[in-house]
Formats: sequence, C-alpha cells, structure tokens
Amino acid sequence: MKYQKLILVMAVILLSLPLTSCNRNQDNYTDLDVAVAVALTLTSSAAEAQQSIPEPTTTPEPTPTSKALQPLSQDECNSLATSLGQSLGVEGEQGQAAIEDIVNELGGTGCQSQFVVNNADIDHYGTFLFAVLSAIETQGWEEDFAYAASGPGAELRGFRKARGVCRVWIHLSPVEDELCSEYATAGACCPNLEPEQCQSTVTLVCAQGNLPEVEVTLPSDDEPTRIEFAEGGFSSKISGTISPNSIDHFVLRAEANQQLNTVVFPPGVVNVSVIGEDGTVLKSDLNNESDWTGVLPTSQDYFINVRSMIDSDTEYSLDISIQPLTPIATTGEIAGGIGYTGEYIPPMHIVAYNQETNLWYFLKTGENTPYYTMPGLPPGTYKVTAYTQTDLIGGYVSSGAELLLVTVNAGETTDGIDLINWYQPGSVSFPSDPVGW
Repeated sequence: MKYQKLILVMAVILLSLPLTSCNRNQDNYTDLDVAVAVALTLTSSAAEAQQSIPEPTTTPEPTPTSKALQPLSQDECNSLATSLGQSLGVEGEQGQAAIEDIVNELGGTGCQSQFVVNNADIDHYGTFLFAVLSAIETQGWEEDFAYAASGPGAELRGFRKARGVCRVWIHLSPVEDELCSEYATAGACCPNLEPEQCQSTVTLVCAQGNLPEVEVTLPSDDEPTRIEFAEGGFSSKISGTISPNSIDHFVLRAEANQQLNTVVFPPGVVNVSVIGEDGTVLKSDLNNESDWTGVLPTSQDYFINVRSMIDSDTEYSLDISIQPLTPIATTGEIAGGIGYTGEYIPPMHIVAYNQETNLWYFLKTGENTPYYTMPGLPPGTYKVTAYTQTDLIGGYVSSGAELLLVTVNAGETTDGIDLINWYQPGSVSFPSDPVGW
C-alpha cells in the first residue's frame, strides 16, 4: 500500500527532522547515517520527551506554575489558526488547552487550534509536515529544536516568538477505534490499514508569559503582486527567484465559474496554493501537483502563493491562465436588407471581398429573402455586393448590386449593409460573380 511505505519511513525521519530542517522537501527519508547522526545530537530535553509524548487535553489541568503562561491574544490565535487551516486545506476547531514549556519549566493555559486530515489526502509526509511548520513560521514564529520530540506515529515541535511559545503535536489515529483494537499503538496499526482508514491530527497550543524574550525575523508584509492580463489575453507567465522557505504572493481577480489553471516549475521544489479572498482553499500546500486546474466558486480576488520547498535560492516560473466565461470572438459579421425591383426577390450570391488579403466570402440566399446575415468574417475592410441569376424585369442577367465598403470588427455585427442599387451588364466596371451558377 502507498501509505505503508509512508508510515514506515516516518519512524526513521521523525528522529532526523528536528535538526535537519533543510531536508524537509527531499523524497528520500531513509538515509540511516543521517538519522543516526541526528539522533546522537538530540538535546537532553528532547530525548527525554521522546520516550512518551502525551496527547494534549482540551481541558486545562494547571500545574503549580500554570499561572505563568496565558493564551495569546485572540487576534494572534485566530491568525495562527487561519494560516494553519489554509495551509492544510481543512477547517479546524479552536479552544483552550493546557501547555507545558519543558525548556523553561513553566506551565499554564494556551489557545488551541486542532485540524484533522485524512491520510488519503496526504501525498507525502514531508509535504504534510512542511505545510504545518511553514504555516506557523509565516506568522513570525521561529522553530526551537529544544522542544522537539518524536515517536512511532507521533511528533512534537516547538516555536518561539518574543515572550510566547507554541507547541504543535502531530499524531496518527484510526478513523474508527475498532480498526486498531488488535494493536498497542496507532503507529503500529496504521501501516496495516488503507490510507483512508487513518487520519493525522494536528494540535497547536500557544501561550505567552514570563519567558526569556527571543528575536525572530518576521515574514514580509509586502502587498501581493496583482496579475493583469494583456488586452484580449487570458494568460500570464511569471518568473522569479524565491529565497529559502519563503513565499511569493500574487492576487488575481476572477469571476464565478471561470476555470483557473496554474503550472509551476520546477515541480517539487516550489509549491502553489490558491485561496479565495473569503478564505476558501481551492488548492492547499498539501496538494503538491505542479499542474492544477479548478473552477472558481465565486467572483472575488484569488490569492496565489508560491512557496519555496528547499533551503536555497530557487529560480521558478509560474504560468497562470483563466478561461473566459464566453469564447473570445475572432471574427465579425455583416447584415442588411435586400431590395429588388418588383414584388419578387430572386435567389442571390452575396459576396464580401477582403481588401487586405484578396480573399472573398459568399452567402447564398433563397427566393424572396429580404434580409441577410453573413458571419465568420475575419476583421478587416471589405467590399460587399450581390449577384442575381436572372433579372425577371428586364429579361437579362443582372451584373450585381452596388459595391459597398465595410469595416468588420471581431465580435461585432456591422448592420445596415443594404443591397438595393443594381447595375445592368456593361454599365460599370464590375467583377464577375466568383461563385457562379
């Protein structure tokens, strides 16, 4: 099974990830030399915590020092929850939970955000982990590896900013408890199940208090670059260089039911997410497809984020196209009335001569047709006339109607091109009927 290999690899990489963040994007997580080297350099606090990672409880159980840590402001909690939810592409639940700062030996209560992702939606654990960590980092938090710990089917990470601390806990569990009744842990059970039978829960708890202040580099608050298509166009190509573990932001205005397509290169090195102004996640960072197409649900701005997946400067290209709701017209048409002496209008050939290309276009009309429309004319200047087969009044073959000069524009109908003035043969210099009877 696809997911069996994923979980098997997790047991090895969970030891290496805390001190090897530069390798988050790599597909090969089975380098035992790296795993052993990292395992030997774990901090004592991380090594001790690795033996057992307790599941956060939704009911605070303060320690004697719990009053030292209090939840972040509501705005900060909401920003973290929004960033994590958009990165994972799922909705979460917010509340409060107990938090322990194992480094500074403080406890208390923090704001909690919890998200559940079905493993069938996870293409690769490295991408999933990167989406979690990057969502927190983009809010100005810096990972502190002294808080890191891991075990079979579970991982614990820590972040610091100013006098705040965040703990993020990721663990596997079956979607139904009875699926793992024969196993001691979910970490041992899930590799033997189908991907859709297990889920990954991400629990983020953040607090602030009397902690040593740390300085971190805040993410850029630059306004996203607005994408404008050339007149008459519906695609754009963007090229740039993105710095390690950063995000380039773009925004595009689009209408409901339009189809958006994004193609990013090189694949696996940079990733793209698409998020509506209203928070709707169309493509999350968990979806690492380089070529993505989706139908836009509402008329609004859509934010397109290009995220670096490696720890080095990367040149990338992003192709964006959005199909118009109606096809783009490439031709125009002419229309008008047909007049003839007498009560009878004979069948006619209506011919339009393109003055730039020397090509001609024609339309056949039936008896007593008083009005015509000639579609499918490329934009340009034309001379338009009509030819009859027989002039019933004079008893001779008609030469044709007056040549009319017409300008045709794409997507437009040039009306009022009335064919009512006729010439007898030989009365004027006139082109013969190119269609022929």
